[in-house]
Amino acid sequence: MTTLRIAKTLVSSAVNGPGRRFVIWVQGCRLGCRGCFNPEFWDEAGGEVVNVADLAARILDTPGIEGVTFSGGEPMQQATGLLALVQLLQSTDLTFVCYTGHVYEELRQGRTPGILALLKHLDILIDGPFDESLKAALLWRGSRNQRVIFLTDRYATLAPIVASQGQREAELIVDSTGVHITGIFDPALWKKLQRKFQQ
Repeated sequence: MTTLRIAKTLVSSAVNGPGRRFVIWVQGCRLGCRGCFNPEFWDEAGGEVVNVADLAARILDTPGIEGVTFSGGEPMQQATGLLALVQLLQSTDLTFVCYTGHVYEELRQGRTPGILALLKHLDILIDGPFDESLKAALLWRGSRNQRVIFLTDRYATLAPIVASQGQREAELIVDSTGVHITGIFDPALWKKLQRKFQQ
């Protein structure tokens, strides 16, 4: 049984890549970028362990999504599990976007099992560590060093938009599990909002 350790999922988001997407935040990251949006996802013993086949079934049962986005945490630390998930979904028309704190050139060296094979299934890779000193208003990324790399032609027409976009996008979601924020946002502002909601 192939498993993934995940922090959380969101069944439909419009700010984690093109179109509405099922988002999976994996648990565990060894990079520890200062100013990270999700430091609670660093702990490799946190989150929950899920069966990849069960997760694939959830995704297939989700209506109205264009694809799946992997975030974290650091997805490439669980490349083998993500590869198994993508392989279960590859017969569909879903697209795949992946965030990583590593750079593409480093990943292509294939030092970690599963990474090269996973890259072959991705449509977009958003690479590079978040650098607080370079933070900027950019589509789908938080700092100027991060790149949106189109690995297939599925979204190649979006390249000019990605290059020129001058705004951040975030979603505030209220559901039965609480209040959540996703996208590129100011962590300090989110902490203030959380305190307000708790009051």
